[in-house]
Formats: sequence, C-alpha cells, structure tokens
Amino acid sequence: MKTIGLILAGGLSKRMGQCKSELLYQSKSLLQKQYETLASLPQIDSVLVSGNQKDYISIPDQVLGQGPLEGIRCVATYVLENYGPQKLLVLPVDMPLLDRDILTPLLKLPAKASGVKYLGFELPVLLKCDCNLLHKLTNLKCLNMPYSFKSLYSMLLIHEIQALHSHNFSNLNTPQDWKEFLNHEH
Repeated sequence: MKTIGLILAGGLSKRMGQCKSELLYQSKSLLQKQYETLASLPQIDSVLVSGNQKDYISIPDQVLGQGPLEGIRCVATYVLENYGPQKLLVLPVDMPLLDRDILTPLLKLPAKASGVKYLGFELPVLLKCDCNLLHKLTNLKCLNMPYSFKSLYSMLLIHEIQALHSHNFSNLNTPQDWKEFLNHEH
C-alpha cells in the first residue's frame, strides 16, 4: 500500500476573507509550502490537493460548502478508482508549521488501525484509504451525525500518538490568527 499526500485546500476561506492557499509565508504560498513539505517525505509517492487549484493535481469537492470531509471523500473516491487502496497523509493548507519531523511519526500505521493522528488534534492524520473509509464518509450524513472529524474518528479505529510541540499545530482561520502568527514568527 502506497502513501499519497493530501492537502486540504478546497475551503471557501470565509473567515479569512481571502484564499488561504495564496497567503505568503517565507516567500511561498501556503499551498506551495505544504506541497513541498509532503513531497520531501520519501514515503510519499504523490501529492494531491483537495479543491480547485491551478498547477497541482487537484480534486474538486462534488458538493461545495460541506467542509474538509467532503474533500477527503472526493479524493478517496478518486484514489480508489484510479489506484486502489492506499494510505492518505492528510494535512490542511492553513497549518504552515507542520514539517517532516511532525509528519513522519504519523506514517507508522499499526496493523489493525484505520489511521494515526496526534492526541488532541484532528489534523494532520494518516488514513487508510479503502472501501471502509469511503463507506464511513459517504454514510456519515445518513446516520444523522455531524459531518465532522470527531464523528468520522468515532467510527474508525484511530491510533493516537503524543504531540511534542503543540505550537506546530497552529491553525490559521481568520485575519487575526494570521496577524498573530506572523508577529510571533518574527
């Protein structure tokens, strides 16, 4: 089973007021930074982007406004149809401090687990991309459960590991988050 990197970049960026993928950090767009981080991992065979992003292999959401699980569902469908079962290392475009040291421990998927994530954080996550995952994502709404990571993870066997540095998991959703992040970085 190969590992595909997946960048979640299909959101509408309503709270940010501008496209988060295009925000510049260290002279690169957040999307380019996340792409390069994933591509630098020797265990990653290819990188896909959830959303409509030029210059990348991107898979658009079939239903807009449904959040990141819709992006994962569409990418999982694409991967299963084109490559068969794989592993997906999923990270959002708006967590620029994720690096190789943080992502590498997630790549060790225990035999019976459906995924690996850090304790206390929804993302990043390694998910076994198989029919079970696609079934859970597709049926989550039918079960009248919130279309959320918490709901998905409650239906899967997710192995959790301890995070060493919580500041690396900064998620930037608003202009204030972005401003504070940039001020803290300088």
